[in-house]
Amino acid sequence: MSDEEAAPPPVYQVLVHGAVWEDFKEWLGRRGIELTPPVRFSPDDMPTYCMTPKTMRPEGP
Repeated sequence: MSDEEAAPPPVYQVLVHGAVWEDFKEWLGRRGIELTPPVRFSPDDMPTYCMTPKTMRPEGP
């Protein structure tokens, strides 16, 4: 398989209970992982966040 045909990295889904949400966000932050602002794809959906390593952020002003 060539580089152009390489499979994309896997995507995982995590469901976090509200009772541990704040601790979970802090735990991620200590490991250099940021969360995007929440997105709702429809009014009935739970909020969806994406996790990104801080080192992958584009450098800005």
